[in-house]
Amino acid sequence: MYMDIASLLGNIPQPDFSNPSKAIESYWRIDKEAVSIKMEIDSVFNKYYLTDEAIKRDQTSTKNFCEYDHKKRIVNIDEQSPDTAIVYIEELRFLGADEFDKCRIYVRKIYNEWRLEKKERVCFFCQGTGSNKHTANKKEPCHNCLGAGWQEDYL
Repeated sequence: MYMDIASLLGNIPQPDFSNPSKAIESYWRIDKEAVSIKMEIDSVFNKYYLTDEAIKRDQTSTKNFCEYDHKKRIVNIDEQSPDTAIVYIEELRFLGADEFDKCRIYVRKIYNEWRLEKKERVCFFCQGTGSNKHTANKKEPCHNCLGAGWQEDYL
């Protein structure tokens, strides 16, 4: 079992940190490979601990997650300075949808390599306006994003 897992780790591609878009695309590519490796590790591990029915359920949910998680595209790059940029992206809202959520990823150049710093998503409640749509006073800030229109998200 352990030898099978160790052999999988050699498949991870080398990242490219030469510019903001390549850094993000490398992250997505490596993340997708890591999910594939996790699926392989899980399949080896699950044979020892799960029933056949539980294994089938696990494989289906993991497959759906993989298809959903990797529907992303870069829309625009806003270079703030020679060492910082904001990369605007769109991600598929959910599996089977044709709507994409707007997100932005902050990247920073560290020792001549672009690294991802944080990710924000357009606020679900106010749709990026920053105002509370659910009160009579539309000038009141959104309770979720506190008026920013964006909320921090996981990378």
